[in-house]
Amino acid sequence: MGKYGFKPLLSTIIISTAALVAIIGGFLESRIISTSSDQNGIKRKIREINNELVAKRGK
Repeated sequence: MGKYGFKPLLSTIIISTAALVAIIGGFLESRIISTSSDQNGIKRKIREINNELVAKRGK
């Protein structure tokens, strides 16, 4: 591999892999946060509907 050997190639592969892992991890984290937010919104809407039903049944 010439006078430098495999070290520069190995370092480049490791750094590139770490960057890809960070990017993919960021996308996954963003998706999880978005899904959690959606779930909280749905739960809030269910509570509102249940409260409306209870109020209408009480009349």
